[in-house]
Amino acid sequence: MDDAELVRIIDELDIAEEQVDSDDELFAPSRRCDRRIYSDSESSEEELEDEDGESGSVESLTNFREVNVENDSQYNPRPLFSKIPGPKHLPRNISKPIEYFDLFFTYQFLNMLRLETNPYAQQFFENTGPANRSTTFTWKKTTIKELKAFIAILLEMGITRRPTFFSYWSRNHRYIPWFGKMFSRNRFQLLCKFFHTVDNSTLVGRDSNEYDSTAKFEPVVAHANSKFKFYYSSNQHLSVDESLVGTKSRSALTQYLPNKKHHK
Repeated sequence: MDDAELVRIIDELDIAEEQVDSDDELFAPSRRCDRRIYSDSESSEEELEDEDGESGSVESLTNFREVNVENDSQYNPRPLFSKIPGPKHLPRNISKPIEYFDLFFTYQFLNMLRLETNPYAQQFFENTGPANRSTTFTWKKTTIKELKAFIAILLEMGITRRPTFFSYWSRNHRYIPWFGKMFSRNRFQLLCKFFHTVDNSTLVGRDSNEYDSTAKFEPVVAHANSKFKFYYSSNQHLSVDESLVGTKSRSALTQYLPNKKHHK
C-alpha cells in the first residue's frame, strides 16, 4: 500500500467519525420533557450543554433518576400528615350506649328538629285542615324526649328488617313488644308525616335557578359532618364508595336502576 492510498483511507475514517458525531446530536433532546429528571453526576448544566458536543455530556444524559412521590419531597414539599387516625374525644370505656348516642344526637340538634317539626304540622293544619275522623287530627306537639325515642326506633328498624311499618306492630309470631312500648303505630306514622328539619317558607321553588334538591336535609348533613370530624380522625389515604337505598318516594335525586337488587 503506497502513501497516497493510506492518506485516502485515513480521510474516509475521519469523515465517517464526523457523521457518527452528527447522528448522536440528532438524538440529543431539543427541549425539556414534561417529566422532570436530574443527573446523579457532578456535571453542571453548562457542561451538559457543551458546544463541543463531547461524548461525556451525552453519556451523562443517560445517568438520571426519575423524580417521583418518594424522592420528590425536597423539590415539592408536601404538608406532613400529623393526625393520629381513629376515635377521639370519647367517653370512658365503661360508658353506657346512651352516652355514645348523646355524642351525635345532642340537645341542640334534637331541639332544632322539634322547632321545625311542630311548626310544619301547624302549617299543615292551617292550609288543609284534617277531617274529624282522620288520625291526623290526633296530632300533639312533639318533645325532645319523644324525638330521641323516634330516632331510636329508626335505628332499630335498620337492624331488625320488616317489609312494612305495619309489620313492626303486627302481633304475629315475629312480634317485638319493644316497638309497641315505645310508640303506638299511629303516633309513629304522624311523626314520620310531620318530621322536618328546615322551614319550607325559606326554600326557593323548583322553577328557580337557585333551587337545591338537598336543602330539606342539609342541616342534618352539616351536623353529621361536624360531629364525625370531631369524634374521628380519618387516615391519610381514603377509599370512597357510594351506597344506594331503594325507595319509591318522589325526589329529584331518585335514579331508576332496574338491575339493582332492591328492584328485583
